[in-house]
Amino acid sequence: MNTTTATAPGAPQAGGTASRLHLVLAALLMLGCLALTVWFKPTALWSDQAGEPDLEAVVPKSFGNWVASPYGANVVVNPQQEEALRNIYSNTIARVYVHKPTGRQLLLSLAYGKDQTRDTQLHPPEACYRSQGFRVDRLQPEDITAGTLTLPAMRMDTVMGLRREYVTYWIRVGDRLARGSLERNLVRMRFAARGYIADGLLFRVSEITRDKGENSYRLQDEFMRELLSSVTPAGLDGLVGKRGP
Repeated sequence: MNTTTATAPGAPQAGGTASRLHLVLAALLMLGCLALTVWFKPTALWSDQAGEPDLEAVVPKSFGNWVASPYGANVVVNPQQEEALRNIYSNTIARVYVHKPTGRQLLLSLAYGKDQTRDTQLHPPEACYRSQGFRVDRLQPEDITAGTLTLPAMRMDTVMGLRREYVTYWIRVGDRLARGSLERNLVRMRFAARGYIADGLLFRVSEITRDKGENSYRLQDEFMRELLSSVTPAGLDGLVGKRGP
């Protein structure tokens, strides 16, 4: 005999309750981080201690199977407006790299800001793409392996008209990669408690293609592995933060 257990109308669902509780706790923690940052009122820039990365010098124009195109920088999408770029970022590069075996092109954009307080923090790409009219079809976290590194990154599928762009990005805040606003706020709070204003770096790779997303991301992973293996240890710290505990 089959037995069916009914749920009374209006009875709370355990999954929904847990999800709402998680959101409430996350919101409270974010508010707490903001309040503590204001309370500590850091004035010293962490970049004065760690140094600002010279992105042009750190990122080679040729490595492995890749070479930077001398003509392609103007086609790199920088959804941020020019004024916002000047206010938030103190150092940027935008390049198109050509995959020598296939001729496929990847877009690399790096943006560095030495002040990651609330009004001048890095903008996540999904917000910038949406503000420029792109539709974000998929946005999900994914860990990327590059040698001994495991990088907490984000994958993003975007569309505007007939244009489809697949994006991989990560954000460094201070000495750590931080995925999501909660993690970034926690890092800023940790630096504020030590009297420092954290710096930050946005690393973004993308491809405009009609190919499948999985193929584009596979090529992007190859690009990132070869790039990171070609930079100096100090340059690597600037791109991905502290490695190890």
